[in-house]
Amino acid sequence: MDSPLRSRERFAQDHFAGAQLGDQRRSKRLVTLAEQFLARPHGTLPDKIPDPYQLDAAYRFFRTDDATPDAIQEPHRQRTRLQLERTDEVVLIAHDGTELNFTGLDVPDLGVLAGPGARGFLAHNSLALTPTGRILGLLHQILFTPQKASRKASKSARRHDPRKASVLWRDALEAIGPTPPGARWVHLADRGADVTEFLDYADEHRMEYVVRVNHNRRVVVGDTTAAKLHESLRNQAELGRRTQEVCAQAGCPGRSATVAISALSLSLVAPRQPRGRERGVPLPVTAIRVWEVDPPAGVEPLEWLLVTNVPGTDAKSAWERADWYARRWTVEEYHKGLKTGLGLEELQLTTKTGLQNALALLSVVAVGLVMLRELARDPATAEQPIAGWVPPSWVAVLSQWRHGTGGQLTTVKEWTGALARLGGHQNAKHLGPPGWLTLLRGWTRLQAMIDGWELHNNCGGS
Repeated sequence: MDSPLRSRERFAQDHFAGAQLGDQRRSKRLVTLAEQFLARPHGTLPDKIPDPYQLDAAYRFFRTDDATPDAIQEPHRQRTRLQLERTDEVVLIAHDGTELNFTGLDVPDLGVLAGPGARGFLAHNSLALTPTGRILGLLHQILFTPQKASRKASKSARRHDPRKASVLWRDALEAIGPTPPGARWVHLADRGADVTEFLDYADEHRMEYVVRVNHNRRVVVGDTTAAKLHESLRNQAELGRRTQEVCAQAGCPGRSATVAISALSLSLVAPRQPRGRERGVPLPVTAIRVWEVDPPAGVEPLEWLLVTNVPGTDAKSAWERADWYARRWTVEEYHKGLKTGLGLEELQLTTKTGLQNALALLSVVAVGLVMLRELARDPATAEQPIAGWVPPSWVAVLSQWRHGTGGQLTTVKEWTGALARLGGHQNAKHLGPPGWLTLLRGWTRLQAMIDGWELHNNCGGS
């Protein structure tokens, strides 16, 4: 398994070198920017690049039309595909979109967002990872400018409007392409992907998926043709129970919950009115329900209603599909890192081109940082020697800070725990794992310490 961050320089080279941007100097600038963003990931562009000459070069790079988001990310996407080809595990591809709000900027051509007067665009990301949570990379990204639907348009025109955001789910599948022979890729998506275009395209091209249900569709269960999906699932007998950790949410602490599971085979009936690019045929699926048994008083119980075209209605198969879907949360954490951790919405660029180019670069930097964060959470890597994952100088500097001259951080878990403590986390069990802001504070402080340590050594200090 390759380390995501053997050094800032190596990460920048591995994930950005070779980008075709029309000029070799521009390609070198991209690598330099990646190194600079890794050193100081948080805050505005002046925070990330304090040198005024380097900052001016960054502004020039981002606003040029010769640099495009796809071209900036192409080396990373190719590397991600190579990671997918090398693994023998199931590959989970978590899809999700996030709104990027730049309402305060005087930038023309931004899209219409959900809030009153809000302007910006949508980033629809497809993040590849393994069932254990190891992140393989960003496989695809769509930057979309949503437009306000015309009130004068007919219902039929609105259903077939290629500018509606729901088309992004299907477009992402098409851009990624079919699963290679001998591999297994499973696409994960939340309720936004419960649209016939997405499900039909995946079925037609033999692409496996697990999607959380939104619509109470008409279904065929056995000989019953007038059934509804939600009721059919909730009337199904349970297959088994287990304990599930439920993540903390706003105003609600994390908890251990007893959850049950059920599953059945059925067919989704095609909508009476087609909604875009779809064949209008029944779609055979396995429907799965996961629900909380005896939830605490005043707490909304956990319930997932899922559909998948991966067959299997026994308990083992159903739990596996549910566990796959649970990994979809990683892409939401990734979005949190982009917006809260890397300060994407704090960028003060004055053109849509500049904003999208900066997003493309930061999106890959965020992958590297979230990879590092997940190392300590993955049982397969937590107890491995840290020396194989980050440069020796990073281990030495953080060990010196944490333990003085007499101690050494040896495992991935110990090192990332010290990094979190450097960012202000107390590592107490009841606090849970450190969040993005804590880790990035620690990361930024560590990079400054490393730069000072290297400068000291290069100058002959003792």
